Amino acid sequence: MKTYFPDINVLIASAREDHSTHAAAKAWLAQAALDARNGLCNIALPMLVVSGFVRLVTHPKIMSPPNTPDEALAYIDALLDVLQINVSDAQTWATFRSLVSRQQLSGNDIPDAWLASYAEATGAAVATFDKGFKKLLPRSQVILLSPR
Repeated sequence: MKTYFPDINVLIASAREDHSTHAAAKAWLAQAALDARNGLCNIALPMLVVSGFVRLVTHPKIMSPPNTPDEALAYIDALLDVLQINVSDAQTWATFRSLVSRQQLSGNDIPDAWLASYAEATGAAVATFDKGFKKLLPRSQVILLSPR
């Protein structure tokens, strides 16, 4: 059975009524949901798409007005419910969702939040030059490199 997933632009257009391709994106998602319920296909939602969506719709230099982090997360939750699917990595989604909501992260903080969520979900540590990870992860999961 074929599996389909929306790219970031389709997700943004479907969420934003002010987007020029809103109607087409909503129509595709509605048809995909119907087809999936009828057993004709599977629908996936990769974490890369989810985190890219949250980053862009909450970025004040890209969206006017930007969505709040909680609005963006609520849209993904509603979409997951309507499509009756899970994100590609459910454990990372739960961690990501909690981190973004708790710290009200938006815009360019979102890629780091996804990486921190991955680290937390897997127990990995991130090696980085970015001091911002110290606010996202416990000290034991951040290897802060010096740029000598």
